[in-house]
Amino acid sequence: MKGDPDLAVVREFLTGDPERKRDAIGKLYEKYQDRAFNTAYRITGDFNLAKDVIQDSFVAVWEKLPGFRTRSKFSSWLYRIVVNYSIERRRRVLRNSRHALEMSGDVAVLPDGSEPVDLRVDAPDRRLSNREFERKVQAAIDKLSPRLRPVVVLRYIEDRSYKEIGEILRCSIGTVKSRLNRAHAALEPLLHGVVREERESAFPRMGGGGE
Repeated sequence: MKGDPDLAVVREFLTGDPERKRDAIGKLYEKYQDRAFNTAYRITGDFNLAKDVIQDSFVAVWEKLPGFRTRSKFSSWLYRIVVNYSIERRRRVLRNSRHALEMSGDVAVLPDGSEPVDLRVDAPDRRLSNREFERKVQAAIDKLSPRLRPVVVLRYIEDRSYKEIGEILRCSIGTVKSRLNRAHAALEPLLHGVVREERESAFPRMGGGGE
């Protein structure tokens, strides 16, 4: 865990003292809750599911941190938990929705009516310009497979390096690049019109009268 900025806090937790453990977990939660929520929201596509993911993830941190291996950073370990819970929660909803559809014969609608959060809570200059555009981007991400969605979220929303993504997803850098390439190919036809629409609204044609 050399170079890990969370090392001191993790060590406080590992002392085993109840008060120091609570203080340490509080510090980690305060530091990571917003960005971890963003990641969970982008993978699940649902506000309430993302809230459940974060709650479950930090319960898991409390229970599993004593067995944490120091070969990777705490943040990578945490995001691995968040990603795994997010994928599982989404799969469960999809599975239940398909079952309800089979039983009722009605059109199943996933719970996606919650307001989306900004893509990066700590980088205002990189936020999408309006909620409608952001909603369309999220809709495109939602169409990606469970293998591709996390790598896009970690790379373009969390600004994680290939190495960090590999550590979080437990795969090689080559696999990370391969999945990103496949995600690009899947997203391009979905977002091409959206990006053009956003560009034209941001830079409207000037004037008229044939000049």
